[in-house]
Amino acid sequence: MNERGERTRCRHSRPGILEDVKEELKALIRIPSVTGGEEAISQHIFSRLKQIGADYVEKQLVEEGRYNVIARIHGAFPGRRILLTGHMDTVAPGDGWTTEPFEPVERDGKIFGRGANDMKAGIAIIIQVAAAVVAHRQQFSGTLEIVFVCDEEAYSKGMRCFMGINPTADFCIAAEPEFATMQIGACGKLLIRARAYGRSAHAAQPEKGINAVEEMGRLLGSLRNLPLYSHSTMDSQPYVTLQVKGGGEEYQLVVPDTCTALINKHIVPGETAETICEDLRNQVKCLGLHAEFTFETEVPFYPPYVVEETHPDVQKIRQLYYQVTGKTLQVGYADGVCDNNYLTAECGIPAVCFGPGGGGMHAADEWVSVEEMSVVMQVYMRYLLGEEQDAPVRIEYIL
Repeated sequence: MNERGERTRCRHSRPGILEDVKEELKALIRIPSVTGGEEAISQHIFSRLKQIGADYVEKQLVEEGRYNVIARIHGAFPGRRILLTGHMDTVAPGDGWTTEPFEPVERDGKIFGRGANDMKAGIAIIIQVAAAVVAHRQQFSGTLEIVFVCDEEAYSKGMRCFMGINPTADFCIAAEPEFATMQIGACGKLLIRARAYGRSAHAAQPEKGINAVEEMGRLLGSLRNLPLYSHSTMDSQPYVTLQVKGGGEEYQLVVPDTCTALINKHIVPGETAETICEDLRNQVKCLGLHAEFTFETEVPFYPPYVVEETHPDVQKIRQLYYQVTGKTLQVGYADGVCDNNYLTAECGIPAVCFGPGGGGMHAADEWVSVEEMSVVMQVYMRYLLGEEQDAPVRIEYIL
């Protein structure tokens, strides 16, 4: 407010915000945070959020040596609760790099390093946005909640731990690398452990037994013929066999009486663990298999989710994107899964993915686009602090 008690607009007075975001990202890249080793980066982010003046910062214990980081910033006026989120872990560097994976390199409008794209650039933007909200809270209404989680690249233990405190929000943006197309929904993922129980016999007299391996093979070979569910926004998803184990560890002339298989099924809205397992049981009957089969689901399970394209916040982000770029932000649905599956489907929080993109995700020479970092930063700032425009415009948002 000014001296007359009037709310004022932030005019973003100091040039160089993009440089600040780039330096924030480079500091994050220098801290290895391969899944399972997120302790150092969680402490760094915790310290940064305390440093910028967030009203509340907490390290939430997930398991020994692994934490989520939760922060909260209150605006000067009552309003909605907005959640910004991201994951701190990355996949391992692997081979084939032409640069050091944990030493950032900037060239040709790109920043290279493990996690640059997925998704430390998004984290850097959220930290800088949070600092701007603290500095200009007089023009921010409501509460900004921030959560950075561990283990997203594996079992989503971090997000599932965060869900244990029953989070609430009116809307959520995950700064995942979804730039030209904002992700407003995704398939779910289901892992099924199938077990076949046959009857052992001497291998010279196989007719006296029931070969569990052969029975399982017939079932798995038939999965491609099963009818698949469809949804208006997502393609139907096939069954994929990930693992098969059966018979003894050593050579022996015995008809195997047990066999297990791990089946992956990405699911669309309308499909559930119950419907998929029932389809598999019916397939066993249709094939006339003689072994007994059981089907059990295993973790991780991700439910599918959809946020309506007409949701006001989805439309607002698309409008702001146009103001910044002069281009239309498309919306789409992912075949893969992320933590938003839990936030929307189980917590009831409408969540989208929108963040800077690049290349080399989960591969060598991963990079993020500096230009896209700039665009996303501006959209986030406008979304939280206002300053909407009617035509494409470039604005430097400064702390």
